[in-house]
Amino acid sequence: HTPYNASESYVEAELGALESTLPWDFSNPTSIDAALAAYDGATEETQAAIRDHLLAAYRAQITYFDDVLADFWSDLDSMGMLDDTLVVFWTDHGEQHGEHGEFHHGKSLHSQENRAMASFWARNLEPVEWTERTYHQDIASTLYDIMALTPGYTPTGHVVGTAPADRLGVTYNFVDNVLPEFSLIRGDSQLYYHHSGEKYFYDLAEDPDGERDIYDISDPRVVALEAEVTPWMTAHFEETEVPALVFEEERPRNLLFIGIDTLRRDRIGRWSSTEPSITPFLDGLLEESVVLEDHRSCANWTLSSLFCLFTGNSTVTLGFEPVSGDSEAPAMPESVDVAPRRLSDAGYQTVAVSGSPYIVPDWLVTDGFQEVNYLDRGGNSWASAEWIVDQARTSLDELNGSEDPWYLHLHFMDPHTPYDAPFSYRRAAGIPELPELGWNVASPKSFNLLKSLYDTLSEEVQATAYTHVDAHYESELRYLDDQLSKLWMYLRASEALEDTLVVFWTDHGEQFWEHGEIHHDRSLYAEENRSMAAFWSPSLSPGTWNGPTVHQDIFPTIMEALEIPIDAELDGDVVGTRPSNEPRLAFRYSAPDLPRMTADYKGLRLHYSWDGSRALYDTRTDPDEIYDIYDPEDPALPVLWHALDTEIDRVLTYLPHLEPQDREP
Repeated sequence: HTPYNASESYVEAELGALESTLPWDFSNPTSIDAALAAYDGATEETQAAIRDHLLAAYRAQITYFDDVLADFWSDLDSMGMLDDTLVVFWTDHGEQHGEHGEFHHGKSLHSQENRAMASFWARNLEPVEWTERTYHQDIASTLYDIMALTPGYTPTGHVVGTAPADRLGVTYNFVDNVLPEFSLIRGDSQLYYHHSGEKYFYDLAEDPDGERDIYDISDPRVVALEAEVTPWMTAHFEETEVPALVFEEERPRNLLFIGIDTLRRDRIGRWSSTEPSITPFLDGLLEESVVLEDHRSCANWTLSSLFCLFTGNSTVTLGFEPVSGDSEAPAMPESVDVAPRRLSDAGYQTVAVSGSPYIVPDWLVTDGFQEVNYLDRGGNSWASAEWIVDQARTSLDELNGSEDPWYLHLHFMDPHTPYDAPFSYRRAAGIPELPELGWNVASPKSFNLLKSLYDTLSEEVQATAYTHVDAHYESELRYLDDQLSKLWMYLRASEALEDTLVVFWTDHGEQFWEHGEIHHDRSLYAEENRSMAAFWSPSLSPGTWNGPTVHQDIFPTIMEALEIPIDAELDGDVVGTRPSNEPRLAFRYSAPDLPRMTADYKGLRLHYSWDGSRALYDTRTDPDEIYDIYDPEDPALPVLWHALDTEIDRVLTYLPHLEPQDREP
């Protein structure tokens, strides 16, 4: 166990054999903590060196212990204390050294932490290796049997050698005393429910270290163990679901929804490598919130995202694609069941303040809002964040004076184009010092001309164009962050936050030519499809939910938090209850382009366009989806293709005139 403080000779023997050198002392606990704190931000080479040094210090500790044990054993033997004694050797658990992204123990049930050692020794005991799987509970049962004692209870363990061949072994752990995780093992099959919501499956005969996850929902071994889960969970827990939102006191009564248009998640300080952060206020709020770490949009533009958000269903489930540009596609219905209507019917005062042309009075997605404040500036010019904040203050002054609960929905258009942040923010982003470009990206007309000519430009000019776009986008975020700070100061001063659930949400991201396009509604790659979602309330325990989520999950989660029942079957799930064996889907169709769709599952993300093109990315090692690893023989593909194939069939029910090409792996 840490601290790794074996005698100096042992440490030197192990660490001295390493070729790499590091600035930390791996025999000093404080220094080890500093090394681990630097681990995530280090290069791969430095990370490997940190792991090597930790393992070397760990080996020094074990070698030292082995020598001490030898001396102790010799003393016992010389005193005759081993002649009529049963000796049990046992380890409580293992230790992880970065194999699954963690260090120490109590982090997971992977084999590095969960596998243990047990053995029995006596002078008259015949040595043997018992190869059948055993568990800690078996040790006491075996000791009782050897010593012919009867326990005062019924042990769950078995005397070693008497367990049934089809025994179901269960290991279990609490992480931070909030999120339980467990593992079911029968024979050589292990099904592991990780506390993040992910599931893993290992063939322990072929992979005893649990390094190759082969979870496949069609594998009969997985099916058999999945069938064991509910009975076991029901027997051991009053509730089988793990809530992502844990309220320490009474649940909030009111709802403030802060939507932000076109916000790239990788520009927010929490997920950005830029120092210092350009969104310090938002970063601080996220630290106090429950953040959905792996959240994605159902599409890549605003209107589809709003339908997914407000209905809890994808547009495929709804049976239409909003503003598709296809004259043969079904039109949007006259009405649809949306969350603002549900909240209004539940007695809420409902007000929207919007800069978006899709959140306007008397329209489909705004059904149920009793008041919609929208500033129409004409063309592609939107209401500023400052205007949104001013209108929000006016609305809150009225809402706070009522006895009824309220729902205020804000939709900020910054950082959407046009890039027209005040000059002080442009200066802070370094725009005046940028090399000359020849086009003004703050002017919609000039920017559109640049986009049309981009492919004809030299690499040097393209790089300059990217720098200008990125800096203008930064100026918008700096401006937005300051306006959010002003809004929050007012909310605190007016005591509007005391009984309120606040939701932060982004509809989609924005592409800056990473995959050959600029703007959004171009592709479903990470820069357009990845989104942000977080929940804040004074009574809500902050934290991070690592399981996969999507826009359809947001309002079911809100309604559950506000204790408002939903009597409809939805695509979305309350966060924390989504089955982790379901691939996550995204879809977008905008004529004349053909439909585009994705399925992601356990880190692998499959893109498919109805022209037949496809690509596969491992977002665990390639979060920006740069390196296509598509291989028709990849064993992970059937799960992803099955999900896409089922979704294609659903799309064809309302777009039968379209024909997907090469829909086989």
